Amino acid sequence: DIVKPEDLNDKQTNALNFIKQDIMGEYMRTGVQFAINVTVFKLLKMNAVYPVAVEDKLSDKKGNILPDLILLKNGATVKDLANEIHTGLSKGLLHAKDLRYNLRLPTHYQLRDRDVISLVSATKKASG
Repeated sequence: DIVKPEDLNDKQTNALNFIKQDIMGEYMRTGVQFAINVTVFKLLKMNAVYPVAVEDKLSDKKGNILPDLILLKNGATVKDLANEIHTGLSKGLLHAKDLRYNLRLPTHYQLRDRDVISLVSATKKASG
C-alpha cells in the first residue's frame, strides 16, 4: 500500500498501480531481485548469454570462470554478440560454438537465454 498517497500526483499513482496490479499481481512476488528479473527477462525479453575465450575451462584468458554475462534482445544472433564484444570481432567471424551442447553454430543463429558461447573468428579477437 502507498504510505502517503496524498503526496503523489496522478501519473505517479497510476504508475504504482500498474506495477502493483500488472507486474506484481501477475507474478505474485515482492522481492527486488524478482522484480528486476521479471522486468529484464519477461517484459524487455532479454537473453543472458555467456561468452568465453577458453572453451575447456569456460573462462576468460585470465582463468575467471564465466566472467561475463551479456544481455541481448530476444532474436539476437551470434554476429550481434560478436559486435557487442568488439566490432572488429564480427568482421572476421566464422562461426560460434555452443559449449553446453558442443554444437557449431552459424553466424545467423539466434541465441537463447543462458547460452555459453565461444566465438571463432579469422581475426581471432578473443571473446572474453
